[in-house]
Amino acid sequence: MEEIKCNNQGIKMWIKEYRRYDDIDVEFEDGFVFYNARMGNFKNGNIRSGYYPSVYGIGYIGYSKTKDENGKFIKSYVTWSNMMKRCYDDKYKEKRSSYKDCFVCNEWLNYSNFKEWYDKNYYQIDDELMYLDKDILFKGNKMYSPITCVFVNNRINCLILDNKSKNSKYSTGVSKYGSKYYARLRKGNKDRTRVNIGIYDTDEEAYESYKKAKKEYIKEVAEEYRDKIPDNLYQSLTNWEV
Repeated sequence: MEEIKCNNQGIKMWIKEYRRYDDIDVEFEDGFVFYNARMGNFKNGNIRSGYYPSVYGIGYIGYSKTKDENGKFIKSYVTWSNMMKRCYDDKYKEKRSSYKDCFVCNEWLNYSNFKEWYDKNYYQIDDELMYLDKDILFKGNKMYSPITCVFVNNRINCLILDNKSKNSKYSTGVSKYGSKYYARLRKGNKDRTRVNIGIYDTDEEAYESYKKAKKEYIKEVAEEYRDKIPDNLYQSLTNWEV
């Protein structure tokens, strides 16, 4: 009769194949198979299932490695774990209400699946910071998935954000001096400056002017990066509605 044990995660496991003491394959009741394990680790329960939801109680690692040869977490895992944190860490979401109701598709709850997508879709623009974005391709989207996500550089990421001050009584891009309303737009990359668009009699007029200028500026930036970004990102930016 085969020996059945529970590992330290509380999951039943047994030896699927024995080649020698330091080279066994262990199968778990959840279907995961751990290859080339040591018998000592099996007896001590130190072999872990890659299907166990060890990340925020819902994410699991699968078959992929999370660290490099120096024991440092690799970039794809850091990106994945940060995504999981934004969606499933209650304390994090309390401080950042924009992530309320955000979630990860079932496919990406498995880190191995995410890593496969990451390796095919990650790209770098010079030395700029790159971010995993979920709502440029589909505005207002709340789901992280292979269809909805794309990598963007820091400039584009900041470009499409609504930077309205929480304490402002006026529309985004609008401020008031005396009886007049000023429309202004931030431009640039690292050293962004506020550019005056015009002066108007009402908040509504100033905001309409701001929206028009912002839309045109987004198109300008899209053209600037056209040969450096994926086509679906370029198309989304050129059709962006403020």
